[in-house]
Amino acid sequence: MKNRKILKKNFKDYGSAVVLAVFFAMIIRTFFIEAFRIPNEVMTPTLQSGDLIFVSKWNYKDQLPKLGDVVVFKGTAHGDLHFVKRVLGLPGDTISIQKGRIIRNKKTLPFTAGEQATCGKENLEKLKYRICLEPPLFEMEEITIKKNHVFLVGDYRKFDVSQKDWAVVPHNLIVAKARWIWLSIDPDRSESTGLLPSFRLSRIFTPIL
Repeated sequence: MKNRKILKKNFKDYGSAVVLAVFFAMIIRTFFIEAFRIPNEVMTPTLQSGDLIFVSKWNYKDQLPKLGDVVVFKGTAHGDLHFVKRVLGLPGDTISIQKGRIIRNKKTLPFTAGEQATCGKENLEKLKYRICLEPPLFEMEEITIKKNHVFLVGDYRKFDVSQKDWAVVPHNLIVAKARWIWLSIDPDRSESTGLLPSFRLSRIFTPIL
């Protein structure tokens, strides 16, 4: 009888602990931090297909993102699909794209090629980040960014008819700021036995800039 009481008490204690853990996990996921998987190459080389990232949700509740931020946003107000791109335009900015190069307020953002001729670093004010300009490059006529909207574009500037290369997004659809890569798995390879995925160890726990 005594053992049954102890077992019942332990079950109640563990059950309460599990409920609390789930509750706090839901609170954290809803208001603070969430994980996303990168499914394609739209943000290459900053983010690669197979990267799993953590994002913070508190940054943009009452303010717009900053220039250069990598953000997660919804495609529609009631949709479940999420996308990730970089903020390269704020309200009042004029933006156009010529051969993959961003022209902001009549000035082309400086680009310095790296070891690969198609990839290098783009400069946005004091921020430098990596991009790839692989033909066929996409283009866009000049637009002016409306109030409470931001202009978003991927770091991989290759034209792809299957997806939107750029977007003008209202503030209320911006979900979170991308913070760091917590795991990276190459979707096209497996380790030598073929039983486990191929982890890209050099990318794990790297900040997203």
